Amino acid sequence: MDPVAVMESSFAPFDARLQPGRMDPVPVFAVDLDQTDLAARWAWVRDYAHHFHAARQLILGEVGVNADAPTPLWVQVGARAILSATPAALRPELEACAAVCGVPAGELALLNYLYELKAKCSSFVVAQRGSGRPLHARTLDWPGCAVLCECTVRLRFLRGGRLLYESLTWPGYLGVLTACVPGRFSVSVNFRGDERAELPWELPGNGAVHTVVSEVLRRGVAMLGSLTGRCRSVGFSVRQMIEQEPPVDFEGALSQLSSVQLLAPVYFTLAGPERGEGAILVRGPAPIPLPTSEGEAWRIRRLDDPAYTRNGLLYQANSDTAVSAGDDELLALQEEEGQGGLVSWDRIRVAQALADRYGPQYSLADVIDMVTAQAGELQPQAKRLEVKVAEMSGIANTLTIFSCVLDPSAPSGDALAIRCARHSLFESVEYEDGSKGEEIVLPKRKAGNGWRDAPCFQSGGASEGGGMRKRKSAAVGSKQRGKRKKG
Repeated sequence: MDPVAVMESSFAPFDARLQPGRMDPVPVFAVDLDQTDLAARWAWVRDYAHHFHAARQLILGEVGVNADAPTPLWVQVGARAILSATPAALRPELEACAAVCGVPAGELALLNYLYELKAKCSSFVVAQRGSGRPLHARTLDWPGCAVLCECTVRLRFLRGGRLLYESLTWPGYLGVLTACVPGRFSVSVNFRGDERAELPWELPGNGAVHTVVSEVLRRGVAMLGSLTGRCRSVGFSVRQMIEQEPPVDFEGALSQLSSVQLLAPVYFTLAGPERGEGAILVRGPAPIPLPTSEGEAWRIRRLDDPAYTRNGLLYQANSDTAVSAGDDELLALQEEEGQGGLVSWDRIRVAQALADRYGPQYSLADVIDMVTAQAGELQPQAKRLEVKVAEMSGIANTLTIFSCVLDPSAPSGDALAIRCARHSLFESVEYEDGSKGEEIVLPKRKAGNGWRDAPCFQSGGASEGGGMRKRKSAAVGSKQRGKRKKG
């Protein structure tokens, strides 16, 4: 099947309300799972081949290798080993995709393990006003990965000529980190920094260097687990779960994602089409026994459980601390994480303020407002916490690659199952407290009314203003935002 053309205003009410050049619509392509010619299935990826050099720089830089120099032998051997460890059902696709782009299959396999190296995100689930059915929103934040914004795509996976699911992803990444299966469930994957693979020995010493070295070794031990088939990539696990026959529903997806042995710790956020079907799954590499024991019950947090929600909001920001946390718990988290960059404590504070403003039931316009909330809207919270606004991070921020709202209750084949936008344009701002920062350029909002009354929702919007810049390439963008902590 031919790729679906790029659609700039087809996915009302989110994408169609975007100002051109400010929040970019996401190109849409079809992936026909019945297409046996895998090169034809992924032929559209050829148009993005020029992005792979920047992506290669990114992933080789993560292991301390200069991408412009000859690839070291140990990297070549490691890349081939990772390719051989790729699940058998996906390996032919990966090899075909690499051939289409003219890149080594082993290096593309490395790119498919990028999540296991670094990522930050926010995800949340709320009940819709009126129907009570869940809405699921997420931002994807990735330090130093500006190239991912330039090539974010929306894929519509087809089977038997019908839509099976939609995913927001990047050319050449064959796993799934964000997806909606209309009428069944939605899922998003978020980075988690705890419970990494245990080392078979104790590393002497302490301090920053000890922490970094231990982290690298833990990731290495986990990767060896993948090579031996003992555990699986997070993205590959999600895709295989979605595409299996017979298909699973919300509870089935929650059960399967609880039981698989994983390469890295992770937060899974899921929503279903029915009232109360929302959950955050707090995973380590080891499976969670079901039903959970009393000591493990905290790992499955449900939308209807007030112990983990605030005013109807179930939220996570790369921390085990729930949005229901009190001031003492958040102050302890703030002391642990520090200030500046993409830390968790300030995003949780933002989420609490948004829950108090919009909850306990939320309209679609409310959710769009929430998923694009930035630091400039946090001035009252910053003043109360006695920190500079520029030291806080909104749910959307300059590391955000895309924002989206997923609606698992949308009927099968409905293009409104995902509403999404890439963020590529920024402007310098000065806040009331004198601190300076950068924010994503969003449509102008009317005071107190959020996005729903913005005039650009009904038209193309104004042209770009002064003082704005496009997101830089991966190498430049990483350097420019290098002062921001990873969170």
